[in-house]
Amino acid sequence: TRAHPASVHSIPTSANAEDHVSMGTNEARHVLEMTEDLGHVLALELYTAAQALEYRQDMLNAARSLAERGDCKALAAKISNSPREDHASFAVFESEIRDLMKALGEAGEFRAGDAVRKAHAKIREAIDFMQRDRAMDGDVRRICALVASNALLEDRA
Repeated sequence: TRAHPASVHSIPTSANAEDHVSMGTNEARHVLEMTEDLGHVLALELYTAAQALEYRQDMLNAARSLAERGDCKALAAKISNSPREDHASFAVFESEIRDLMKALGEAGEFRAGDAVRKAHAKIREAIDFMQRDRAMDGDVRRICALVASNALLEDRA
């Protein structure tokens, strides 16, 4: 409701002699509230991204480790919905797995860029990695406060 135009709330005044009242002050207050809400949404996105980054990093590094060992079958087993060996498209799949293994073997260890790593480290100073399910209300409060403080924007170069 904050996003629709303030003019829809215009009220006639002065015995209907004037047909509008400035709603600029109310609209400015709504924009400030919307900005705060946006900060909370971004904080939750960053909280989720921090968790996902660690899962993704672990997954890619584990796949790289399998590729370095030359374990084609183990790597293929990690891919969901992959064709079985008796399927007609298995030869193409196996070729693609071997290409993937080569690319993973040539790639260095996966890690995020400097700015992302710095922001991630600040998030992890405030909120631990979620190993298992837990109440998140404290985490949500901490990440919202972290975003509001602009601490994630410091040292971003």
